[in-house]
Amino acid sequence: MTRFSLPAITAALATALVPIAAAGQPKGVVGQFSDVTVEGSVLEPSPIRVSDDAELTGLITAPEGFTLEIFARDLVNPRMLAVSDENVLYATRRSAGDVIMRKDDFSRIIASS
Repeated sequence: MTRFSLPAITAALATALVPIAAAGQPKGVVGQFSDVTVEGSVLEPSPIRVSDDAELTGLITAPEGFTLEIFARDLVNPRMLAVSDENVLYATRRSAGDVIMRKDDFSRIIASS
């Protein structure tokens, strides 16, 4: 019985898989390896610039019983928001590729909504 070491098996598999990985679907060529084309898109709305908070809140609508208040500006495309138990706001920024943190008393905002 022939015995192979784990590094030898790993190297052999990696060598065997390289041609398979390189044989992926060429961009723009349909039917060579697949008859399926997958397309996606990212919505990039046009930014608006409003320097006055009152004017900005006038552009946003909210259901009856809710009030609007500007508490952060110029965050550069925040996407997902989360508030911790310690009232720390976290926001993801897809275009910047990071997560930002803002400390404030968000309990008054959450309690009033």
